[in-house]
Amino acid sequence: MGFPDQGRRLSGSRSLNRLQYSTVLESSISWNYTTYLNIGFLALAAFLVARFVRNGGTGMLKMMGGSPDNHDHHHG
Repeated sequence: MGFPDQGRRLSGSRSLNRLQYSTVLESSISWNYTTYLNIGFLALAAFLVARFVRNGGTGMLKMMGGSPDNHDHHHG
């Protein structure tokens, strides 16, 4: 069982076997506004991660790492 237009698709695909030429344009890296936005957000993320680590965020995460039934953590 096939699609009603299956014969047309098969006959059309036979014509794709010909060798076709195309030109490839030289590509280069370009700096546009999204590049500057990406760099800005990466710098912001690095700043926030550094601030989190400097202010004891890793210790807080370790304290919060237990299961809800685990009451061995200390508030301080």
